[in-house]
Formats: sequence, structure tokens, C-alpha cells
Amino acid sequence: PRRGLGGASAAPRGGGPVCAWGLDRLDQRSLPLDGRYAPSGGDGSGVDVYVLDCGVRLTHEEFAGRVGASANVNRGDVEQGLAGDASDCAGHGTHVAGTAAGASYGVAPGATVHSVRFQDCGGRGTPSDMLAAFEWVYDHMSSAAGEGRRAVLVMSVGGEAAPPLLRRVLDVLQGAGAVVVVAAGNDDKDACDQFPASSDAVITVGASTPADERATFSNTGRCVDLFAPGRAIKSAWHSGDGDYKVISGTSMATPHVAGLAARILSERPELSAREVKAAVLAAATSGALDGATLGEG
Repeated sequence: PRRGLGGASAAPRGGGPVCAWGLDRLDQRSLPLDGRYAPSGGDGSGVDVYVLDCGVRLTHEEFAGRVGASANVNRGDVEQGLAGDASDCAGHGTHVAGTAAGASYGVAPGATVHSVRFQDCGGRGTPSDMLAAFEWVYDHMSSAAGEGRRAVLVMSVGGEAAPPLLRRVLDVLQGAGAVVVVAAGNDDKDACDQFPASSDAVITVGASTPADERATFSNTGRCVDLFAPGRAIKSAWHSGDGDYKVISGTSMATPHVAGLAARILSERPELSAREVKAAVLAAATSGALDGATLGEG
């Protein structure tokens, strides 16, 4: 696809000058950027954003007053008595959470952040760990559903193989109303060879650059639903409550779309997960990226 997220209606509370180019790009159909981010629609309030990653620094200033129940389901960590420790020991999860729902750097600054740590400090997690994360989220979102809350899962992770059970669980989550947003992968190849990027039950996101080109590392192909800013993205970092860092990857593109999904659900909580996906794609700009950089698919 040549579809980019530019032009989506999303902005931090109050609008105004932005902290990161990725946010600036979301509310414009075309370049050049204007240095501002105009608010429109919901801000993510009433929506739970579950960050399935290596943990989140939940004490970071970006998430103040908006932290929900969290867990560590990584088997190795649990065996070491760390089941209650959903903190971030690598930085990746905090950065993702900051872009999805940070107060200043996030697309959905009103959403509640949940850390579901299923990877260890080296970013390693087994299919069983991923399944445990899905199960934890399903149980938690089911209990919160009576309060009228909706769920968005952001997974900036992936691998080349997955047991059929994991694919079926994603279908169950989608049927239960969860919007699952995943990274296309950073191998410059076909995203259909990756999981969960190849699942029909998710929104798969590739990475774009400030020049509206596909980032050279980003996977592509028919399994990529759209592209979002993923090159040189500034967001929260795990080393301190006021620390930030600039990094790149489809992992950085994915939370832009997860944040948009949260904003859509905040304004229209009656939508199904499939309807939210359709709304996200409708908000994107077709033909925004340089076709010569996209490869086949």
C-alpha cells in the first residue's frame, strides 16, 4: 500500500506546537509540516491501551495519573519472583507507550496505560509468553467492559513463526472488541512472513520517514495496512521519569496508529474492532508515500 497516516484527525489536548515530527505529520494530508497539531475528536479517554512489550516505566511524567493495572507474564521473570514487576528494563516499551498515550508526545493523551511485560530485558519472549499476555489482557478487558471501556493492544514485536493457537486467540480478541495494532517488522522484506503482522485480526503498520518515503528497514507487502512515522521518533525513555530518546523502527510507527485507534474509540465507543480498523484506514491518506520506495505489494 502507499497509504500513509498523514491527515488523520488526532492531536494532544489543546493543540498548538508539537514536540515530535510524527505528531505533526498525523494531521496533514501533505508536506511541508506546519509545526502544529490541531485537536479533533476524542483524546483516548475511556480507552485502555495495553502495551505488550518489555515493560513500561509507569512513573514517567508522560503517564502521570493515567496508569492502570499491569503485569509481568514472562515465564523467566515469573520464576524469579518478578510477576508483579511490569517496569521497563530496556526502554522499548516506554518509548512505545509514550507515542501511543503520552501527555506531550502521545497521540491519545487521555488514554489509560497498562504495561503487559511478556519479554525479558533482552527483548526475548516465547510463544507461551505471548499467549500469557493475550490471556491477561482478555481477562482484564472483560472485567473492565462493564464500565464501558474499550481496549487497544499495541505490539511492536514479531517473529517468523507462530502456533495456530496464537492466531486463533487474536481472532478471539478482535471478536471481543479489542483493536490490536502491530509492527510490520524491520527486515526490509514481506510482512506476510511475520507474526503477528500477517494476521487478519490486526492492523499492521510500516514505517515512513519525514520525507514521506518508506523507511529502508520497514517491511512491506500486502499485509501492511498503512505506514506511519517511524524514523527518528522522540518519546519517553525508561532511564528516568523525565527522560526521552530518539529512535527508529516500525515499533515507533505502530503506536501512532494505536493512539489513533484509541482516539476513535474514545469518540465512538460503540464501534467494533473491525469498524475501528476501517475508520483508521479511511483516515489515512492514499498515495502519500513515494511509490518508488515501497517495493512490491
